Amino acid sequence: MRLTPAEEQALFERFTVELRDLDSKAPIQLSASVAWLVICQLNLALRHPQNTGPSAKAVRNLADDIAALLAQPGSAMEEVYKRGQRGE
Repeated sequence: MRLTPAEEQALFERFTVELRDLDSKAPIQLSASVAWLVICQLNLALRHPQNTGPSAKAVRNLADDIAALLAQPGSAMEEVYKRGQRGE
């Protein structure tokens, strides 16, 4: 069943709150290099045309935040991330 834009936004907001609550339940530590590889693979999954729901939106935001934290402007890592977003 398709959600209206308002329903999708409400679901995204609830999902975001529940997702933040997970941090206190099951902390997971990753090295920066492993985190980088994960977001590169997420780029691939996020390009799927049917991957449009609340979790996809949250993952896009997370991946962008991690990329901004780890990749220096103008670096090869930043270029690889951007190319992945464009499907290259």
